[in-house]
Amino acid sequence: MVLNVIINILIIGAVVYSIGSWFEDFRNKSYYRILSKLYEPFFEGIRKVVPPIGGVDISPAIFIFLLGLLKFTLRP
Repeated sequence: MVLNVIINILIIGAVVYSIGSWFEDFRNKSYYRILSKLYEPFFEGIRKVVPPIGGVDISPAIFIFLLGLLKFTLRP
């Protein structure tokens, strides 16, 4: 199903974006800026509801969980 593929791509992108944020060299790449423009609006919305806990931003984990939940509910 096409929607499952799109969800998988979004999950992989969120993981790459999140892990890439730990590395200065990766953050300076143009493709990281593209990922930032794609994912930050979602993460910002989640951060408004669930702020970072002890300085740790869990918004990417919540985003991935919600995408997985969406994928599960769309299963035939």
